[in-house]
Amino acid sequence: MPFVVLQVPVWRDNYAHLLIADDRTCALVDGPDATPLVPLLEQRGLTLTHVFVTHHHADHVGSHAALIDRW
Repeated sequence: MPFVVLQVPVWRDNYAHLLIADDRTCALVDGPDATPLVPLLEQRGLTLTHVFVTHHHADHVGSHAALIDRW
């Protein structure tokens, strides 16, 4: 299944990455903050199915609790 990688600016010096599949499901890689991610996911009609963490610094895991609660 092909997918698109979307780099989402978070804060002024960081990014989250969404891997978006054709079926409108997506995975998140290292989300620092849910604030810009939730509206983006909702506006695009995406369902978050996976969260990948490369390491446990706050600028990589800050959004995960809020996103897991939402999806």
